[in-house]
Amino acid sequence: MNKIFLVLLLLLLFHLTQQKIVRRHSETMAEIPHKLDPSVKKFPKLAVFDLDHTLWPFHVYIDVIPPFKKIGDKVLDAGGAIIKYYRDVPAILKYLKQNNCLVAAASRTTEMLRAHQLVDLFNWNQHFDHKEIFPGQKTTHFANLKKATGIEYKDMVFFDDEERNSHDVSPLGVTCIHVKDGMSHSVLHKGLKQWASKN
Repeated sequence: MNKIFLVLLLLLLFHLTQQKIVRRHSETMAEIPHKLDPSVKKFPKLAVFDLDHTLWPFHVYIDVIPPFKKIGDKVLDAGGAIIKYYRDVPAILKYLKQNNCLVAAASRTTEMLRAHQLVDLFNWNQHFDHKEIFPGQKTTHFANLKKATGIEYKDMVFFDDEERNSHDVSPLGVTCIHVKDGMSHSVLHKGLKQWASKN
Protein backbone atom coordinates (compact mmCIF):
# COMPACT_ATOMS: atom_id res chain seq x y z
CA MET A 1 0.00 0.00 0.00
CA ASN A 2 2.84 2.33 0.91
CA LYS A 3 4.54 1.59 -2.42
CA ILE A 4 1.38 2.45 -4.35
CA PHE A 5 1.04 5.68 -2.41
CA LEU A 6 4.67 6.53 -3.08
CA VAL A 7 4.28 5.87 -6.82
CA LEU A 8 1.16 8.05 -6.97
CA LEU A 9 2.97 10.80 -5.09
CA LEU A 10 5.91 10.65 -7.48
CA LEU A 11 3.55 10.78 -10.48
CA LEU A 12 1.81 13.80 -9.00
CA LEU A 13 5.12 15.58 -8.40
CA PHE A 14 6.22 14.78 -11.96
CA HIS A 15 2.96 16.16 -13.34
CA LEU A 16 3.27 19.38 -11.33
CA THR A 17 6.87 19.82 -12.46
CA GLN A 18 5.86 19.39 -16.10
CA GLN A 19 3.08 21.95 -15.65
CA LYS A 20 5.58 24.49 -14.31
CA ILE A 21 7.88 23.87 -17.27
CA VAL A 22 5.03 24.34 -19.73
CA ARG A 23 3.90 27.50 -17.92
CA ARG A 24 7.43 28.92 -17.94
CA HIS A 25 7.77 28.09 -21.64
CA SER A 26 4.47 29.82 -22.39
CA GLU A 27 5.51 32.89 -20.43
CA THR A 28 8.83 32.99 -22.26
CA MET A 29 7.08 32.69 -25.62
CA ALA A 30 4.77 35.54 -24.62
CA GLU A 31 7.81 37.74 -23.99
CA ILE A 32 9.38 37.08 -27.38
CA PRO A 33 7.24 39.62 -29.31
CA HIS A 34 8.61 42.40 -27.08
CA LYS A 35 12.19 41.44 -27.92
CA LEU A 36 11.42 40.80 -31.59
CA ASP A 37 14.37 40.62 -33.96
CA PRO A 38 17.69 40.63 -32.07
CA SER A 39 19.54 41.64 -35.23
CA VAL A 40 18.11 45.15 -34.89
CA LYS A 41 20.75 47.14 -33.04
CA LYS A 42 19.99 50.70 -34.09
CA PHE A 43 16.72 52.56 -33.66
CA PRO A 44 15.37 55.85 -34.99
CA LYS A 45 14.64 58.57 -32.48
CA LEU A 46 10.96 58.70 -33.47
CA ALA A 47 8.55 56.15 -34.96
CA VAL A 48 5.36 57.65 -36.40
CA PHE A 49 2.20 55.69 -37.16
CA ASP A 50 -0.92 56.44 -39.13
CA LEU A 51 -4.07 55.05 -37.45
CA ASP A 52 -6.73 53.88 -39.94
CA HIS A 53 -5.74 50.59 -41.58
CA THR A 54 -2.30 50.91 -40.04
CA LEU A 55 -2.81 50.33 -36.31
CA TRP A 56 -6.46 49.27 -36.59
CA PRO A 57 -8.36 47.66 -39.51
CA PHE A 58 -11.03 50.29 -40.16
CA HIS A 59 -11.74 53.96 -40.88
CA VAL A 60 -12.65 55.62 -37.62
CA TYR A 61 -14.92 58.17 -39.32
CA ILE A 62 -17.29 55.62 -40.85
CA ASP A 63 -16.73 52.02 -39.69
CA VAL A 64 -17.26 52.37 -35.91
CA ILE A 65 -20.22 53.98 -34.15
CA PRO A 66 -19.79 56.08 -31.00
CA PRO A 67 -20.19 56.22 -28.11
CA PHE A 68 -17.52 53.66 -27.32
CA LYS A 69 -17.29 51.73 -24.07
CA LYS A 70 -14.91 49.27 -22.49
CA ILE A 71 -16.10 46.07 -20.86
CA GLY A 72 -13.22 44.11 -19.37
CA ASP A 73 -10.51 44.01 -22.03
CA LYS A 74 -12.92 44.57 -24.92
CA VAL A 75 -13.79 47.90 -26.53
CA LEU A 76 -17.29 48.05 -28.04
CA ASP A 77 -19.04 50.56 -30.25
CA ALA A 78 -22.64 51.75 -29.83
CA GLY A 79 -23.95 48.75 -31.74
CA GLY A 80 -22.14 46.30 -29.46
CA ALA A 81 -19.54 45.36 -32.07
CA ILE A 82 -16.06 44.62 -30.72
CA ILE A 83 -13.52 47.15 -31.98
CA LYS A 84 -10.22 45.43 -32.73
CA TYR A 85 -6.70 46.54 -33.58
CA TYR A 86 -3.99 44.66 -35.44
CA ARG A 87 -2.73 41.92 -33.15
CA ASP A 88 0.97 42.89 -33.00
CA VAL A 89 0.43 46.58 -32.27
CA PRO A 90 0.68 46.60 -28.43
CA ALA A 91 3.91 44.58 -28.52
CA ILE A 92 5.32 46.84 -31.24
CA LEU A 93 4.61 50.02 -29.27
CA LYS A 94 6.06 48.54 -26.09
CA TYR A 95 9.14 47.26 -27.93
CA LEU A 96 9.93 50.68 -29.38
CA LYS A 97 9.60 52.40 -26.00
CA GLN A 98 11.81 49.75 -24.39
CA ASN A 99 14.48 50.68 -26.93
CA ASN A 100 14.25 54.42 -26.24
CA CYS A 101 12.40 55.25 -29.43
CA LEU A 102 9.71 57.92 -29.12
CA VAL A 103 6.33 57.01 -30.59
CA ALA A 104 3.81 59.32 -32.30
CA ALA A 105 0.54 59.12 -34.19
CA ALA A 106 -0.09 61.12 -37.36
CA SER A 107 -3.62 60.84 -38.70
CA ARG A 108 -5.61 62.98 -41.16
CA THR A 109 -8.98 61.75 -39.88
CA THR A 110 -11.82 64.23 -39.51
CA GLU A 111 -13.09 62.30 -36.48
CA MET A 112 -10.43 63.47 -34.09
CA LEU A 113 -12.39 62.81 -30.89
CA ARG A 114 -13.17 59.22 -31.90
CA ALA A 115 -9.52 58.53 -32.68
CA HIS A 116 -8.33 59.98 -29.37
CA GLN A 117 -10.98 57.97 -27.49
CA LEU A 118 -9.91 54.69 -29.08
CA VAL A 119 -6.23 55.33 -28.40
CA ASP A 120 -7.19 55.92 -24.77
CA LEU A 121 -9.50 52.88 -24.52
CA PHE A 122 -6.83 50.64 -26.05
CA ASN A 123 -4.43 51.87 -23.32
CA TRP A 124 -1.99 53.20 -25.90
CA ASN A 125 -1.52 56.62 -24.32
CA GLN A 126 1.17 55.06 -22.15
CA HIS A 127 3.20 54.49 -25.33
CA PHE A 128 2.45 57.58 -27.42
CA ASP A 129 4.65 60.60 -26.73
CA HIS A 130 2.87 62.78 -29.29
CA LYS A 131 -0.39 62.64 -31.24
CA GLU A 132 -1.03 64.73 -34.36
CA ILE A 133 -4.64 63.84 -35.20
CA PHE A 134 -6.45 66.33 -37.43
CA PRO A 135 -7.40 66.69 -41.12
CA GLY A 136 -4.85 68.24 -43.46
CA GLN A 137 -1.47 67.40 -44.95
CA LYS A 138 0.80 64.84 -43.33
CA THR A 139 3.66 67.26 -43.88
CA THR A 140 1.96 69.55 -41.33
CA HIS A 141 1.80 66.70 -38.83
CA PHE A 142 5.51 66.10 -39.29
CA ALA A 143 6.41 69.77 -39.04
CA ASN A 144 4.60 69.83 -35.70
CA LEU A 145 6.40 66.67 -34.55
CA LYS A 146 9.78 68.10 -35.48
CA LYS A 147 9.01 71.31 -33.60
CA ALA A 148 7.71 69.47 -30.52
CA THR A 149 10.55 66.93 -30.28
CA GLY A 150 13.53 68.67 -31.85
CA ILE A 151 14.15 65.48 -33.82
CA GLU A 152 15.38 65.80 -37.40
CA TYR A 153 13.35 64.19 -40.18
CA LYS A 154 16.20 61.81 -41.03
CA ASP A 155 15.88 60.31 -37.55
CA MET A 156 12.19 59.42 -38.05
CA VAL A 157 10.47 56.38 -39.56
CA PHE A 158 6.87 56.57 -40.73
CA PHE A 159 4.35 53.75 -41.23
CA ASP A 160 1.19 54.42 -43.30
CA ASP A 161 -1.20 52.40 -45.44
CA GLU A 162 -1.67 55.20 -47.99
CA GLU A 163 1.23 55.60 -50.39
CA ARG A 164 0.27 59.20 -51.22
CA ASN A 165 1.14 60.17 -47.65
CA SER A 166 4.56 58.57 -48.02
CA HIS A 167 5.07 60.43 -51.28
CA ASP A 168 4.38 63.70 -49.45
CA VAL A 169 6.53 62.98 -46.40
CA SER A 170 9.47 61.14 -47.97
CA PRO A 171 11.03 64.28 -49.57
CA LEU A 172 11.44 65.69 -46.05
CA GLY A 173 13.99 62.95 -45.37
CA VAL A 174 11.71 60.68 -43.33
CA THR A 175 12.03 56.93 -43.95
CA CYS A 176 8.54 55.91 -45.11
CA ILE A 177 7.15 52.38 -45.07
CA HIS A 178 3.99 51.36 -46.92
CA VAL A 179 1.78 49.23 -44.65
CA LYS A 180 -0.29 46.95 -46.89
CA ASP A 181 -2.08 44.69 -44.41
CA GLY A 182 -1.74 46.43 -41.05
CA MET A 183 1.21 46.76 -38.70
CA SER A 184 3.03 43.56 -37.85
CA HIS A 185 6.41 42.57 -36.47
CA SER A 186 7.73 41.96 -40.00
CA VAL A 187 6.57 45.38 -41.23
CA LEU A 188 8.18 47.03 -38.23
CA HIS A 189 11.51 45.34 -38.85
CA LYS A 190 11.40 46.18 -42.52
CA GLY A 191 11.09 49.82 -41.49
CA LEU A 192 13.76 49.70 -38.82
CA LYS A 193 16.24 48.00 -41.13
CA GLN A 194 15.48 50.36 -44.00
CA TRP A 195 16.01 53.35 -41.70
CA ALA A 196 19.27 51.86 -40.34
CA SER A 197 20.60 51.24 -43.86
CA LYS A 198 20.36 55.02 -44.52
CA ASN A 199 21.83 56.04 -41.19
